[in-house]
Amino acid sequence: MRSLTIPLDDLPLREELPADLVEDGGELWQRGARLVDRSVPGHGRITAGSWLSGRFETKPFVFGGCEWLFVLSGRIVFIIEGQQYEIRRGMSALIPRGLSCRWVQPEPVLKYFLRWDHDGDDQPQRFWSSAMLGVDAPRGVFSISAGEASWRQGTSFVTLLTRAGHLELAGVFCALGA
Repeated sequence: MRSLTIPLDDLPLREELPADLVEDGGELWQRGARLVDRSVPGHGRITAGSWLSGRFETKPFVFGGCEWLFVLSGRIVFIIEGQQYEIRRGMSALIPRGLSCRWVQPEPVLKYFLRWDHDGDDQPQRFWSSAMLGVDAPRGVFSISAGEASWRQGTSFVTLLTRAGHLELAGVFCALGA
């Protein structure tokens, strides 16, 4: 099995967050490293890497892709249909494509992410966080290989190792459910 090591330190500057999406007073800077960024015919665009950004709140928006994230430091609050879901250090979340929400970062956040931009119906449909275990959480695995990206229902396991300031990922990237 081939693995990737994603850097967490000395991340390069990236384009600013869209000013029209962020509420006044929010920090627009972001840093990140994408170790995977490719389009796969029939499966859409796949990106994976690390991301660091400052404090901000977004205006309501519709999430454009399906993203799994793991918070390494800081916290994110998702506001969905009036409910707040806080994702803190050591927690993960799955944000489905098409989700209407607000993204609030009361403090800087460092996260590791896996994003899938694909128009098909073969992907998760509901928001999930690791704080929701036992609350009718979706179960499945979001996986990527050299030739495809997919969402597989009914499986549950994680392959993540932290070592020397890097996050290692191998083969299957994300687990959902208990």
